[in-house]
Amino acid sequence: MSKYKISFNNHSSIMIDDGNVKILTDPWFISPAFGSWFQSPSPNYEDIEKIVKQKDKLITVISHGHDDHLDDYFIKNYLRDVQTLIPNFKSKGFLRRVTNLSSKRPIEISQGFNSPTKLGENLFYCYSNKGRENDSIILITNDEEVIIHANDNYRAQPKELIEEIKNISKNKKIFYFSQVGIASSYPGRCTNLSLKQRKEITRSEHNRFLSDFEKNINELKPDLAFIYANQYNFDNEDNFSNYDDVQEIIKNHSFIKQLMPGDEIIEGKLVKNNEKKINLFDKLLNNLEKITNQYVNDKVKTDFKIIFKVKGKYEKNNIIEEK
Repeated sequence: MSKYKISFNNHSSIMIDDGNVKILTDPWFISPAFGSWFQSPSPNYEDIEKIVKQKDKLITVISHGHDDHLDDYFIKNYLRDVQTLIPNFKSKGFLRRVTNLSSKRPIEISQGFNSPTKLGENLFYCYSNKGRENDSIILITNDEEVIIHANDNYRAQPKELIEEIKNISKNKKIFYFSQVGIASSYPGRCTNLSLKQRKEITRSEHNRFLSDFEKNINELKPDLAFIYANQYNFDNEDNFSNYDDVQEIIKNHSFIKQLMPGDEIIEGKLVKNNEKKINLFDKLLNNLEKITNQYVNDKVKTDFKIIFKVKGKYEKNNIIEEK
């Protein structure tokens, strides 16, 4: 049995390679979520290109139906023939949504720990907390390692769940991934609150996230623990960012590691990505720029060139030109 090689794409999306199959979680790469959220930082273009090229060996696992965990456009156009696993929720709206995107009927993972779904050498478990019946923690395990894909289930977990995870994880390495960061437009887009008030509420909430994160890792004692599911931003006049607030706080918490696109876990060790790569958003923007200029040049012979830039983000010396 090969040990898991884990690669981080963005937000709540990781790629797990067991040597035979590749397991992709919660793909959200291109589409805006909830109408106005966008990926920040965007995944590396070459990582997403590899996903598409290797889709014949791919399994997709989607934890729940929030737009920032399920990119309808990407799945329908690039992963349509890939087998998808989803939690078995009582409400079947999520099942219908994924079914409409795929040529294969999704496999539903049973809730609880008595009947895991087995694919190859991997077992898949899921668990929904009370009050979060349409969300799920997903565990992916082989003979040696357990990946806890907690996604949005960041709160201090109930004792019975902790005990079940400990039983499954006995004598195995544990890799724990959990959200730290508000996944909501509140209070960031509340126009009835001042910027100062929004920042104060956000900081208070993020400190609570961190407290729950610490409680969970103190109980589970994972070999490695990471925060994720927080890499988004949304349009607002004052550039208010939940993600930026989290990054500011964790500077003072040495036990917290934020995953970044391109980071890997190999042989149980974190390998940070230090290579500057073109991200998917920039690649798509470059492609649009080329197509637009080609169209203009075909219609009117001119030396005039259109350049697309994102306001407030790019300066010319920071743009990676495609080679």
